[in-house]
Amino acid sequence: MATCTLGGYAVSQFLIEGGGPPDIGARFMLEPDFVAEADRLIITVTNDGGIFHGSANTVPDNTQSATITNAGGDTLASGDVRLGYSTTLSSPAGGTITVYQVLVNGTLAGHVVDGQLEPGVTCLIANWSDTLLADPPDYNALSTPARDPGQDAVIQGGIYDDHILAGGDNDSVDGGDGSDTLIGGTGNDTIIGGAGDDRITTGGGSDLIVLEPGGGWDTVTDFDMTMIDGRTRDQLDGATLLDRAGNPVRARDVTIQDDGAGSAILVFPGGEKVTLLGVTPEQVAPIETLQAMGITCIGSGKRIDTPDDPRPFETLREGDAVLSRDARGLPVAHPTRFIAARRVETDEMTRTPRHAPIEIAAGALGPHGRLWRHASTWCGWVRKAAPVTA
Repeated sequence: MATCTLGGYAVSQFLIEGGGPPDIGARFMLEPDFVAEADRLIITVTNDGGIFHGSANTVPDNTQSATITNAGGDTLASGDVRLGYSTTLSSPAGGTITVYQVLVNGTLAGHVVDGQLEPGVTCLIANWSDTLLADPPDYNALSTPARDPGQDAVIQGGIYDDHILAGGDNDSVDGGDGSDTLIGGTGNDTIIGGAGDDRITTGGGSDLIVLEPGGGWDTVTDFDMTMIDGRTRDQLDGATLLDRAGNPVRARDVTIQDDGAGSAILVFPGGEKVTLLGVTPEQVAPIETLQAMGITCIGSGKRIDTPDDPRPFETLREGDAVLSRDARGLPVAHPTRFIAARRVETDEMTRTPRHAPIEIAAGALGPHGRLWRHASTWCGWVRKAAPVTA
């Protein structure tokens, strides 16, 4: 006889639409505050083979027995064991996950799963059947719950309403479609609300909230306006938002409204909205403040044209004259009104590729050396041509 130790889930840890047995098309969720190390079941199975047999109503293999304990070591059930019904879920990340009932002495005592369930992410029930009518799983095909909120995680929501608690460390959370509740926790998180009207809590750390076209009306409960080196602790990334002409959104394109209770609503040209609870419209009204809340626009080493000669942007100070172009493409001098900068580390560029700088290679636009480095939302003026976006 061989012994196999599996990780599983308690019956009460699954939230099923309608509250009853699984129905095809119903929504299914592992409770949002599930922590694997503290909440998973330990299922120790003794068997003479490598397959976990089962049937909802009969005993197909009388050599299987099990003891189920909680994480604290308390025995919850012990005796003859078999699988009951299996439920197939459509995963938001693609593919399917199968959840199996675990029956001890004929009574439902828990579940085992052949993949990882993300707490708070809504799945769809695609099918269910008696395990006897399907291929029973091998023990080594079943997955032990491993979600640890204290470690970095990449969490993908689906098309339904999710409730995601990211936990500690530096997480990347994408709510996907639906009206989601997204809670970042204590790390430096990247949070993407996606489509739908989402409620976002950044938690501690320096967090990045990514806004996308068609993102609906999001609410941020705790946007941190603390200024650090010329920028707010929490940041908004609107790099993919466009104005009505199809150009990248700038601070002056944003309309500021009051939500009626004293909090600011940022309204973007495409109809996307963000309510910042506890932040007043007066706080975010200055363009300089909106810029301090957004992404870095210029990469270090980029040379800015001035009336005297091109200068690296990091050498400029407020009041210094710089050159831009008017509608005819002619140079016009303007004073520098505001300067802010932030350092983008390699791990952030990996999590959010749109923050990686773009560099024009030597010879790409004629006989020249390596040209300036800048963010993907900027454009440059090419002589005898239209502006060229990055």
